[in-house]
Amino acid sequence: MGNKVMVHSRVFALAAGLGLALVGCGGNGSALNNGGMVGGQSTMNSAANNGPSAGDVGLFITDNLSDKYDHVWVSIKKIELKLAAGGTREIFADPAGLGIDLSSLHDDSGPKYRFLNQLTLPEGTYSEAVITLEKKAVLFATNTTTGQSTEIATQAAPNPQPAKDKKKATPDVSKDSVLDLTFDPPKMLGTGHDDLVLDFDLSQWKDDGGKLVGVVTTSMGAGLEAADRNGSVVEEGVVNTPKGEVPQQTFILKKGDSSQIQIQTTAATALTGLAGAGDPVLTKGLNVEVSGSFDTNTRRLNASSIRLLDPKAPAVSQLEGVVSAIDPKTGSWKVTPSETRGLLPQGISVPVTLATDSRFTGSSGLSLTKDEFLKGLSAGKSVSIFVSGSYDSSKALFTVGDARLENQDTQPAVKVAGLVSNPKTDSLTFGLTVTDYEGLFTKPGAAELVSVTPSTTFVDQGGKTLTTDQFFGALRTPTSAQVNGVLDTSTGNVVANSIKLAPAAAGSVVATKKHGKK
Repeated sequence: MGNKVMVHSRVFALAAGLGLALVGCGGNGSALNNGGMVGGQSTMNSAANNGPSAGDVGLFITDNLSDKYDHVWVSIKKIELKLAAGGTREIFADPAGLGIDLSSLHDDSGPKYRFLNQLTLPEGTYSEAVITLEKKAVLFATNTTTGQSTEIATQAAPNPQPAKDKKKATPDVSKDSVLDLTFDPPKMLGTGHDDLVLDFDLSQWKDDGGKLVGVVTTSMGAGLEAADRNGSVVEEGVVNTPKGEVPQQTFILKKGDSSQIQIQTTAATALTGLAGAGDPVLTKGLNVEVSGSFDTNTRRLNASSIRLLDPKAPAVSQLEGVVSAIDPKTGSWKVTPSETRGLLPQGISVPVTLATDSRFTGSSGLSLTKDEFLKGLSAGKSVSIFVSGSYDSSKALFTVGDARLENQDTQPAVKVAGLVSNPKTDSLTFGLTVTDYEGLFTKPGAAELVSVTPSTTFVDQGGKTLTTDQFFGALRTPTSAQVNGVLDTSTGNVVANSIKLAPAAAGSVVATKKHGKK
């Protein structure tokens, strides 16, 4: 294959030794074109292209400190690799573009990392990387609160649009900048388990005739394994090959042909369904949004929350960050963003307002009212949220469609109902065969164990208050119960705050599979 470089270390130098003029980072998901025609060239059935095997690759970005800027917002839309033998593989795609503040990827303790994607890359010799970026970046000079929109210098212009006639050439109206990186010598990729870390060195960026020129190098990923260095991300895709029983499950999150992010769930994973669609169940083929952190040791993204998505719903803008300036009367607040999708912020914070049909959820996935959500925003000094909706760039105003609290509770609030079984007065516990649930990663027919405490309140079917003894006495006959409580994430059991008895559903069957550590 010529100039073959075998990859054995977990961190591979994607652009070793090259100073690279570019601006751009971030993204959500990936699409590895593992076959078919790209750019008129086949990438299938070629030993020279694909090699004899494939490797697992984790993509990350980081940054070095700079005293020039407090914030540098950029967006990346696509990354492609060109094979030396011909053909192109698209390894990353986000048409809306994910906005990242590069300055947030370093602090006084050292580099921080943003996970981009995990993919299976066929072994091959790659000669170039082509990166499509949002044409504009937003720069906040040191000690300023308003950003300046600056065009990104491009190394390789997009392919010109075909002329409609020979007399008039159609001008290039691309809204993106394209970067072409030549590997010298060409690089062999896809040989094992590797992490590709791109380091955007803000200290070397400069203004060249009103256009922004930056430098990216490679990083060895020092500290990449540490939880406080490798932050949480939000990824979208389709559930594939789910394995295991709730709440301990694994599945592959796919986006495109061969994006394969390995997802791990636990009892602490929040599961949120579609509005009005009943209890959510995680099954193959569902479109989902997964929040969590990628573990470079297990090669899995540990899911803190999973939200089911409507594949027919139109694309929306997204905003993640810390809230401030909360006004309960108007239902408005501000967000100091850490990431965005479909927009780049022009100020330090983004004003947020509510739509008439805004939907709210807690960190466990439990539905909240508007007042409950606004109260949650005021619960601490650093409350993080994730919102999706629409952004009016002329007003710099974000209107919320869906809003979710992100700060994880030690004991997340949950609701669960089902047929009671195996009540034990000595341990003050009973089982439930689940029929309905919210804020809990389970499914109909699964078994939950419920614990009763001295502060738990009980009512019968008619709403009459019961003592603990009266409650357990009522469980001697087939009975259903509706439980409001919290999840003990160490055991997977529900700790009841309040319980209401209900008639046993006809034909109910006690589950045989356990949920959590019983």
